[in-house]
Amino acid sequence: MSPVQWSYGHHAGVSDEPSKAAQRQCTLAASENLCQPLALPSVVQLECKFKHERGDKVTMPAADEGRRFLLDDSPLELAVFEVRFPAHTDQVTVEEGLKIRDSIAALVGVGFPTVDPAQSHEVMLTLGPDGATQQGTSIEGVQISDPERGHVISVFPGQLAVQVQVYGRWSVTLKPLISAALTALDQALSPPAVTRVGLRYVNRFRNHLAHDPQFWGGRIEPSLAGPIVAGPFASQVSRTQHQIELQLGGDLGATIRHGLLPEPAPRGTYSYLLDIDVYVSRTEPFDAIPVLDTAELLNRSAAEVFRRTMRPEFANELGMHGVPEGGVTP
Repeated sequence: MSPVQWSYGHHAGVSDEPSKAAQRQCTLAASENLCQPLALPSVVQLECKFKHERGDKVTMPAADEGRRFLLDDSPLELAVFEVRFPAHTDQVTVEEGLKIRDSIAALVGVGFPTVDPAQSHEVMLTLGPDGATQQGTSIEGVQISDPERGHVISVFPGQLAVQVQVYGRWSVTLKPLISAALTALDQALSPPAVTRVGLRYVNRFRNHLAHDPQFWGGRIEPSLAGPIVAGPFASQVSRTQHQIELQLGGDLGATIRHGLLPEPAPRGTYSYLLDIDVYVSRTEPFDAIPVLDTAELLNRSAAEVFRRTMRPEFANELGMHGVPEGGVTP
């Protein structure tokens, strides 16, 4: 019996918080604790839209499928971009972190007052005939942060992550920061290649009227809402946790982690968590511009996944509206 391996990790100090019509392959996982690493297909592969059979297409009244859109009431709590590359050192020093920080600040015109040493912990779990064994590793890097704006840039051997907690729109909040971070990374560490690019959006829907789980059953796509919509336990569900793996074609994949959560007392309400990872995995020479182009296309793919997780009426409730072609990129 061949062993099966999963790996999952955590950066110290970094916050973590199917339908026939879609023709996509989904695998439900029982646990949300086995974290897939945020993971370059061709532009053609990335630009492909979800294929729908005639008559099954769901149209959002305010923003037709395939169009760029914005939300008047955004539920986004965290956005994370990650790029992985072969590591040629076992440590990123504070001195290197300062150089990267200064380069980013010069490019975006915003200072990052804090550069701290950080550790990344990874655990490799191996399942074999004799049971499970695990091995842990730790690598040294830096965390460049702007607490006032909620921006954190983590640099470790083989990995760059850009995290924002206050998000306006892609073209204003995240894209310039990713562009600057990639340029600074290239100048400071000269990565030889890129192996994975990923984009993660963590959304949490809240409503002061959501005193019953069925409130979200009427807003989330029924195939995702599952037991809070129908079944023998619908009236008894108090919390759910789901994970869906999507194969979107070529090297493009996505992970959706979602579920119902009770809000802390005294609210007495329920919120709904929607965590979307979209990633690609392929080895290419490192070049900041193509990586940024890939990130932008991942952003569009993540937006399409987001759109398909909700009922059209809920999209309208959130104020979803299309952006005219040729307008500013969301």
